[in-house]
Amino acid sequence: MLGRNINHQCLVVITFISSLSAAFECEVLIPHTVHFVYHDWSGSAEGIALPQSYLPEWRESFSSILGNSWNIRMWGAQESRDLVADHFPDFLETYDGYPLPIQRVDAVRYLILSHEGGLYADLDYELLADIEPLLCGTSLAFSLRFDSLDGGVQNSLMASVPGDPFWLDVVKELIFRGRMPLPPKGAHGDYVMITTGPTFVSDMLKSYEEISRIVLLASKDVFPFNWKSYSDITDSAITSITSHVSLDVSGGGFESQNPPSCLQAARVAASVAKSRGAVAIHHFIGAWTAEGPRCTFG
Repeated sequence: MLGRNINHQCLVVITFISSLSAAFECEVLIPHTVHFVYHDWSGSAEGIALPQSYLPEWRESFSSILGNSWNIRMWGAQESRDLVADHFPDFLETYDGYPLPIQRVDAVRYLILSHEGGLYADLDYELLADIEPLLCGTSLAFSLRFDSLDGGVQNSLMASVPGDPFWLDVVKELIFRGRMPLPPKGAHGDYVMITTGPTFVSDMLKSYEEISRIVLLASKDVFPFNWKSYSDITDSAITSITSHVSLDVSGGGFESQNPPSCLQAARVAASVAKSRGAVAIHHFIGAWTAEGPRCTFG
């Protein structure tokens, strides 16, 4: 991990679960709760009005596809801090001391899965098909943006049973990296990635001795488009609207001259991903960045 002498050159066994190889009946150990986190910095999630950047149909896709056997839970800023204070008091000083709000949103998702268990998803994730076959028999799962531990692991879609010992190491490392000073504004993105974000998770998994028991969900199933290569997609359905939507291939996601075109692009991308057998798609809005959402919907 960061600042520690750890040899990452060891051979690890990585389990990639594909929707093709998981089409059989099995027990899902993960608690049937989908967790979303949104901090508007004003308190409770009750009655919260989410920004237009997060389409209701994306959240609703989880309940409509997974059915009544799954619960949906939204965590606001107050509920998140209460969880830390009540169940992770040794982490509270680090949590409250984070200089950037997104660090708290990142960190609390790990604590939610540690304490509650379930499926965590970012608000810009859309479920396209039943994800349960991908979670068969596993106690811990992470999504991959590309099929490698070197930067490919994402914290935008994860699943866990409550009390998995992996999270104990995560909390310790969050505290350790929480001591890093805030760099100049231009480096905030990398700082977040390293201290609480996907780079942090990738580092945790690379150094985890029991990596073989963790399921890594293949990118083709849960991250069908790597937005940096989005311009390589030549489907007629997408190319037909490129005159109205510019694709930001350097930062990921969409840039649009008008909200309807942005909405159309998101829906077309989901349709193409579903036709290719993907189970979920990350629309990668990036609302936490200094630049704000890459796509808004009016």
